[in-house]
Amino acid sequence: MLEGWSTLGQDLSMEEHLYYRDVEEDTCWYREEYLQNTLAISAYGDACLLLLSPEVVDGNGEWECWKLASWYPGAARYQSFETWMIESYKRHVEWISEEHEFQWHSAVLNELNKKN
Repeated sequence: MLEGWSTLGQDLSMEEHLYYRDVEEDTCWYREEYLQNTLAISAYGDACLLLLSPEVVDGNGEWECWKLASWYPGAARYQSFETWMIESYKRHVEWISEEHEFQWHSAVLNELNKKN
């Protein structure tokens, strides 16, 4: 299943790989060789798969988190699973607020923004 993504990665240095670009806009920047060692932590549902990469570990021992989706030409990468969860939650809250025209607790969003 991962063969389609394995040809999209770049031959990046570790320094280039560790530069986290705009996740939604720039998904082709990852080290292709890291894909083979990732651990799938989700089912392939809704044309999306969540992976953890043991090749890149942050100062807290957290593995880098990758999101492969049919709408991305590559992998959306996050510094950790926690980072992915926070960013996903923030996008969800923003979408609900816009879609349903009501305000979420600004204190919650402010706290999440402090983490990133």
